Amino acid sequence: MKMAIQPTAGTKASRAKILVVEDQAIIAEDLAETLTNWGYLVVGVALSYDEASLMLEQLRPDLVLMDIDFHGEKSGLLATLRIQRELRVPVVCVTGCTSADLGPALAITNPMGLVPKPIDLDRLAAVIARALRGPGRLSPI
Repeated sequence: MKMAIQPTAGTKASRAKILVVEDQAIIAEDLAETLTNWGYLVVGVALSYDEASLMLEQLRPDLVLMDIDFHGEKSGLLATLRIQRELRVPVVCVTGCTSADLGPALAITNPMGLVPKPIDLDRLAAVIARALRGPGRLSPI
């Protein structure tokens, strides 16, 4: 993994609480470790959307890093929509799909950012920093 831009120690962004939602345990662990090394507080790692739903109510993260899943009833995009509308928590989506594959679903959910897999850490750092700064939406990448 290449080193990425890190938040300045002691800043509000560096202590932001992040919930990681990723169904692949190894990727989830890597993301949690990277975010912790950057100074963020990883409040939980959920391996399913049901697990994430329980954690969201209890942990009240400042941001959710959400994997997108197109299989099954509870997709990452549906979870993103719910989190943003009901809990008013910004969501950054991570996906192996291209923005063209996401089509109208992405336009409806309008996440704070979209980071393709394999994850470029510089890009992830920049998208998270922008998402934590404010309500402006990022265009799909």
